[in-house]
Amino acid sequence: MAGATRPLPVILVEQVEYIAMLHGPADEAATKRITEIKLEAARALAAQPGDAGRKILGAAPGYWADLNAYDPAAAAARLSRPLLIVQGDRDYQVTADDLQRFKTALAGHPNVTIREFPRLNHLFMSGDGKSRPEEYRRPGHVDAEVIETLVQFVSSLPK
Repeated sequence: MAGATRPLPVILVEQVEYIAMLHGPADEAATKRITEIKLEAARALAAQPGDAGRKILGAAPGYWADLNAYDPAAAAARLSRPLLIVQGDRDYQVTADDLQRFKTALAGHPNVTIREFPRLNHLFMSGDGKSRPEEYRRPGHVDAEVIETLVQFVSSLPK
């Protein structure tokens, strides 16, 4: 559900930029913060096993080195068990770019089911227009169609 396939530092930069520009061009403070995050993201992407030193984006360099060595889409392609991948099209945290990487890596795999939900955000809750952080503060429920999709998938698995 809303599985990221791209490097987390890349996704983080995109999220910060997206949020900063929801109400128009980013102001000077937001632009400065984006620049700082981009520099830290570059450090995270360059982390190698054995790196030490100060934290990067709140985590040890080794954490980022480990993440840099992992490709979720490639890992999924090596699996032979049934896979269900679901994505909300209004998700600004894990985007269509991530889903496309899954689609490419899993093309021709008969064990894979991919479902997209046009009106849903990262939490699989319904909305209209651009998804916004404040949506996450409103009480809500996972969309019934997602729950039904999960039920159908699990019910179809061999006993």
